[in-house]
Amino acid sequence: MRTPAAFAFAALLGLAAAAPAGAVSMNLNQDFEARGAQPAWTLRTHGLHFVLSRPGKPDVQGHAPGAAMSPPKASWTVPTGQAQPMTVTFVFQPCVAGDVRGPITAEVAVGGEVFKGCATPRPAGSGR
Repeated sequence: MRTPAAFAFAALLGLAAAAPAGAVSMNLNQDFEARGAQPAWTLRTHGLHFVLSRPGKPDVQGHAPGAAMSPPKASWTVPTGQAQPMTVTFVFQPCVAGDVRGPITAEVAVGGEVFKGCATPRPAGSGR
């Protein structure tokens, strides 16, 4: 059984945090996949490694130093080797973006573009 101190320690580390009613648990100790349309894009995370894929464009990737947390939101500033970093924001509440649905609202900003969509946790062992 986890004690209140253990939950506080996990939240401090960015592993979990309480979510408001109607939101999903903020468990950052897992990999995610976010998708959106118009234009189509996919973001995959593996630990603190982020890869943004878009049709017809090179992948944008990098490692974030950690998440800034303000429940129900977590955000990462991801250095990519470009002039400006990639910013990834997850809001842990249900999302509908066109035909895309998920338990997490996602936004990715890079190179002057902003992509909005939904994210879901990826099964363990699903690779990068």
